[in-house]
Amino acid sequence: MPIDHCVVAAHGPWLEQIDEVELIGGWAEVMLAAAFVAQADTRRYQVYLTSYDAVQVFVQNRTGRSFEIHAMPARVGMRKSAATCGYRVIAPRALALP
Repeated sequence: MPIDHCVVAAHGPWLEQIDEVELIGGWAEVMLAAAFVAQADTRRYQVYLTSYDAVQVFVQNRTGRSFEIHAMPARVGMRKSAATCGYRVIAPRALALP
């Protein structure tokens, strides 16, 4: 499962959450860290993926608190298997209300 890891990037007012997750049955739901959600504009975050296995991965069902990572099967008709995927979520810092 992902861990809470939220830092401000040195190049500007961006927050990031970085971790890896195992896709069981070809997918995993990733919860955004509470610290990330509290500080970031989660309407505008981006997710970057790296598959550590020979499968293509993509993001689906992106919400303000979570997103899903799905793996595509290597061939039509094949079952989706377990795979490991790294992810990086970046979002602008939420503007403070006056």
